[in-house]
Amino acid sequence: MLNRSYWEDKAFFGQPDYLVIGAGLVGMYTAYFIKSSQPESDVLVVDRGPFSNGASTKNAGFACFGSVSELIEDIDHFGREKVLKTVRMRYNGLRLTRNIFSDAAIGYNECGGIEVFRKEDAGLFGSCHDRLSEINDLVYEATGEKDVFSVRQGNPEGCKNISHHIFNRKEGSLDTGNFNLQLRRHCDRLGIRFLSGLQVTDLDLVNKTVNTQHFGPVTAGNIIVTINGFINQLINMPDVRPVRNQVMVTEVIPGWKLNGCFHLDRGYFYFREIDGRLLIGGGRNVLGHPEETDQLDTTEAAYQLLNDIITNHLDLGSIPRIEYHWSGILGVGSDKKPIIREIASGIYIGVRMGGMGVAISSLVGKELAALILDEAI
Repeated sequence: MLNRSYWEDKAFFGQPDYLVIGAGLVGMYTAYFIKSSQPESDVLVVDRGPFSNGASTKNAGFACFGSVSELIEDIDHFGREKVLKTVRMRYNGLRLTRNIFSDAAIGYNECGGIEVFRKEDAGLFGSCHDRLSEINDLVYEATGEKDVFSVRQGNPEGCKNISHHIFNRKEGSLDTGNFNLQLRRHCDRLGIRFLSGLQVTDLDLVNKTVNTQHFGPVTAGNIIVTINGFINQLINMPDVRPVRNQVMVTEVIPGWKLNGCFHLDRGYFYFREIDGRLLIGGGRNVLGHPEETDQLDTTEAAYQLLNDIITNHLDLGSIPRIEYHWSGILGVGSDKKPIIREIASGIYIGVRMGGMGVAISSLVGKELAALILDEAI
């Protein structure tokens, strides 16, 4: 017997044509493209929180396709052809998002990207310098943009103790909160239904039914799982590992400016200015095994690591107070290509964003919707 009223079942649950688990960027984009293609269909998006609580609302707002050192590391690990495809997907995903939304609506600013190198990064910089033409050629092949990266010496404005930096003229930033809000509003206008605070506890692949905490089962024509780094809580996916990334934001720093999106150490660290504050995050490569988790905790080790970068490499005059410290969960694996797949009849997944959900969520949602509908979108 259902543990919900007749009215609740009729008005809120029902038996949707498409049930999307996860109201993050990929989940909302998937619902958006399905409903745009099939306006008459009933599309329901559910999430365990008041809004998505993974990486979609907790990222740093970098609209990027990779720093030089990151792309070199990926080429050496995955091969050139795979990296070419991922760069193309990131670039085209950002373009698709900017076609759907105005730059003003999502706070997009093509401010440029700056990869900085400390004295101790001399070997890494040397490799980037020697292979810069190779990376520019790859980016041109992927995007049609020539000579995106250029080498510069010394400290960018707002930094200190930096020996060299590489400028990316096509990188940008956006307002993560407004991006999520605008996508949700687009979904609302199409008539997509949302149920927040609904915890899905398990998934019946045969009967296309989910069980929910407190409200019992919900059956759908198709079920789409887009919870990325949390996927193993519902479906066993050994090649999707949750990884925690921690981010901090300071108090307002009067008179301080930092122009651009900054990367350090193969993109594992990143920082930028937002609303007169410093945002800085990352370091999972240094913090190691404790960050291989789906727990949204923050740690003193991350605080100290990020604070060391603030102290040693940002020209602030005095050390600002930290007002925000949060964590987000990424889904990573042996490949940086997202997993977009039908795993059982009428059951689909779109996961393993590899830390690039801001860039690729639109294309992942579009490709997943096309797979589900079996038609070009």
